[in-house]
Amino acid sequence: MNTWKITKPPPVSQNPLKKRRSSPHPRRTRCNCGRPAVAKASVRVGLDGCYTVDLYLCAACLAYEQAAGDVDPPLSITPV
Repeated sequence: MNTWKITKPPPVSQNPLKKRRSSPHPRRTRCNCGRPAVAKASVRVGLDGCYTVDLYLCAACLAYEQAAGDVDPPLSITPV
């Protein structure tokens, strides 16, 4: 019959855990369709236009929004 022995825990490593370094490149934003965003459109929404929403758009969605004539123009479109 085996008997269990109480042993010491393994020694702790001399190097503490290293923290992740932050990337020098900002996190890439994505369009709702999943592609990388190339522009940010600021649009006013609400009954009286009291809220401003930022929409990140890929090249295809940006072209679609610019071609659509039934949507009010955004406040600004800036490259990302």
